[in-house]
Formats: sequence, structure tokens, C-alpha cells
Amino acid sequence: METTNDSGLSRALSWNLMSFGFLVGYFVCTVLPVPVIWYYPVERSFELALKPHGLAADFYGRLLWSGLGAAAMAPVGILWKRFLSGDALKRWMLITAAWCAALLMLLFGLYIHKLVGRVPTPAPLPSGYVPR
Repeated sequence: METTNDSGLSRALSWNLMSFGFLVGYFVCTVLPVPVIWYYPVERSFELALKPHGLAADFYGRLLWSGLGAAAMAPVGILWKRFLSGDALKRWMLITAAWCAALLMLLFGLYIHKLVGRVPTPAPLPSGYVPR
């Protein structure tokens, strides 16, 4: 029978594993060329593609991949709860928390590296534009 402390730790371990799956999903769709769902705000439409063909946001596609990663890790967390207790549960809780923190820092560094040298290209001016 689980004690109250073990029950709380097992829930936290499940959430840690789901967080790890979420971060791995986000990392994979950032590093590898996987198709994501792009939202085109001007056309108000969605498209599944590797690269956008115009002004688009990939937030929804990345969130979907990350959610799939979290959903894939949820059963692992449920199964681990059944086999771990006491000190082993605490140890795995700390290990998964450390992996989540390390992966989050890696993602922060990756995005800083990707965005620091980025120079946006302005849209061309309309043909009838006259400066004042």
C-alpha cells in the first residue's frame, strides 16, 4: 500500500515524465525537419508542411508534436508508479527532474542560437506608396 508521501511522489514522477516527453517532442520538431501544422494569419488557414510558403506561425504544429510526446510518456509514468516505491521513487523523481531541467536549458540555448543572428527581411512597399 502506498503512503501519502509515495502517492504524491508517484504523481510528481508521472508529471515529470510527461514534461520530459513534451520537451523531447518540442526538441525533435526544432532540430529535425518534420512536417508541422502552419497557421497563415493573412489567409486564415492551416497547412501541414515542412516549410511555410508565406507569413506563417508554427506554434500550433509544435504544440501538437509536444503534446504527442507528453501523451506517449503518460503510460510510462503510470507503469513506473506500480514498480517503484520509497527511495527508488525519490531517486527517479530527482533524475527525471534533472533531465527535464537539462533539456529545457538545451532548448533555451538552441533558440537563442537560432534567433541571435536572425535579420528579418521587410515586406516590399505597395506599388502606389508615396513617402511623405
